[in-house]
Amino acid sequence: MSARYNERRVVVDPAMSWRVPEGGEYWHESAGVSVCDPGGRFLFFERTVFPVSALTVAAGHVGSGESPEQAALPQPLT
Repeated sequence: MSARYNERRVVVDPAMSWRVPEGGEYWHESAGVSVCDPGGRFLFFERTVFPVSALTVAAGHVGSGESPEQAALPQPLT
């Protein structure tokens, strides 16, 4: 397997909940949900952006002043 380089950009959106603690590393908050059917099967999505081909759950950024619960509610619906 060959190594891949993926260009990353940091966009600081004032509508998101984010911080830069001592040490200078940028952090933002995300919230996600797990969806399971009665048969015990979980819903995953295959990512199409970095990291490509990784599996993930429905998730999104936490907005400024928003709780993780509020941010996670609409995720399975989008």
